[in-house]
Amino acid sequence: MAGTAALVIDRLACEYQVPPAHPSPDPLRWRLDHIVRTRLAAACASALEPALDPDDPSVWLVDRMECELATDVGEDDDAIARELGGGLAAAIATAIAGGTGGDGGTVLRFEDQAAYVAQFVCDLADGWAWGRWYYAGFDGLRPLATGRAIVTALVERAPDPLDALLRVQRLGRLDRVLSALGAADATALLDGCLAGSYTPGVAVEPSDALLATWLATAPGHRRWPAHTLILWLAASAADQAPKASRVASAYGVLLRLAAAARGEAHPGTANVGAIADTGQSLQALAALLTESGSPDAGSPWWDTSFAAVFLLLPAMVQLGLAGPIEGVSPEALATLRLLVAARCLGRQRAAEVMSDPAVQFAVGADERAHQLCREGPDEMELAARSVWMALERPPAGTPALVGRRRASLLLSHAVLRRFARSLVGFGASSFEHIRRNFLAGPGEVRASEAEIEVRLPAVPLRLVLRIAGFDGEVAAPPWLGDRTLTLRLPQERLRCRCSQASPSTLRLKTSKPGSAGSTCCFAGRCSACGPRTLSRRTSTAASTFPTRMSMRCWRRMAASTVGPCWSR
Repeated sequence: MAGTAALVIDRLACEYQVPPAHPSPDPLRWRLDHIVRTRLAAACASALEPALDPDDPSVWLVDRMECELATDVGEDDDAIARELGGGLAAAIATAIAGGTGGDGGTVLRFEDQAAYVAQFVCDLADGWAWGRWYYAGFDGLRPLATGRAIVTALVERAPDPLDALLRVQRLGRLDRVLSALGAADATALLDGCLAGSYTPGVAVEPSDALLATWLATAPGHRRWPAHTLILWLAASAADQAPKASRVASAYGVLLRLAAAARGEAHPGTANVGAIADTGQSLQALAALLTESGSPDAGSPWWDTSFAAVFLLLPAMVQLGLAGPIEGVSPEALATLRLLVAARCLGRQRAAEVMSDPAVQFAVGADERAHQLCREGPDEMELAARSVWMALERPPAGTPALVGRRRASLLLSHAVLRRFARSLVGFGASSFEHIRRNFLAGPGEVRASEAEIEVRLPAVPLRLVLRIAGFDGEVAAPPWLGDRTLTLRLPQERLRCRCSQASPSTLRLKTSKPGSAGSTCCFAGRCSACGPRTLSRRTSTAASTFPTRMSMRCWRRMAASTVGPCWSR
């Protein structure tokens, strides 16, 4: 930080050269060692101060540096320290200006301490921080678990934990860092961010002052994290309004952190209805948060953790969720589809699914649908009951399902089972197995007036999806209009048995099952085989596609990333 410049030398090795005829080299060595230990650091800092800007918060790290210095040992200790310190300071300034140490050592620069800590926690979450020379200052955290080490670094090593978290967000690594935290770690980090945020005596508007006092004294901030964090941002900015972008970013970071503390996932859109009673002064903030939770209009792609929801749309159409249903509005039916999608993708992440803009777009719902699900409108309950009763066709006199939750749960089971039956050999698989191997992972969505393109996640059994026809243009559901819907699966990577040192990438080509002679083909070139081609084909008639494929061949095709897999 500005005004708190410091110089830290991790290890200093000195080699003294004196004339061969010196009468007492050992006492001279002891004297110089004492000067280096007790006076060199202060002398070097004093000489280095004029060369550095005291208002520059940069953090400079030098791997290693060698310099040759000369001094007159006949002078007093202070004079020797000044000469050695001045020479060392000049070498440091030269290394910083030139970007390299005297012997070719690496020089790194971070914008400030918060940026340094942010980069450390990112690398720590990815598993490659320890052992890097420029993180030697964090070696005291090695005995701690990864999550605890991240929290300690952010809270104790960064001047402002929130500022460091915002740097992590700008690096695009916030999700990775939060995923490394347990519930207790996330709670501790949330407490560290909120600590000291309320300053008594600051004049704020009455409603904000009352709520800011509640924030500082009540221990229940984990129960309503969205309320608490929005109020905290407003109260902490009472004396000096922050930039709008910082407020929005801070809210997004802390809300995700609070969700991680509860063991939940982060909702991408702020629930404006939940903060409507926080005072007139927060109206602008509420509008800003709503805007910040929407997809970026400047980017053609939406990032989403639930791109696989588009795989469930055909099953929803087949089960009658496209409508129309007598007495049920299209908005209520869209909200029902959103609730069913949330249950299909996992109860633990239901809040995040329902507030994800890409999921809302996929099922034809709007940003109000999340609140409608919580309120439980009569229309949506009627829709859930009507669809399920139509599917089951119970005998006359059978009572309707009790409750919207029960009806939507059964509908989600029906959607998942219908989707599983579209995959060869997975019709009886458990729902958790289906979610883990086909529906989990981040992807991207791009929508225009004419087409919708979805980049599906790299799920473990994506080869099965490719065989089932979920790669390419598929029929779009009615609520998406006349646009074409195209699903894209990641390319398969296979290993050749003969390529040991440098396995090549083989393209997977499949023809859509449906007509006689459906073919599943792996083909490509191997760097060790030269011009020879690797291939394995399995052809079947359309009517017997699931039965004529041997189980051994099926398992080998499903294990698309395991090698060696195919012979020459």
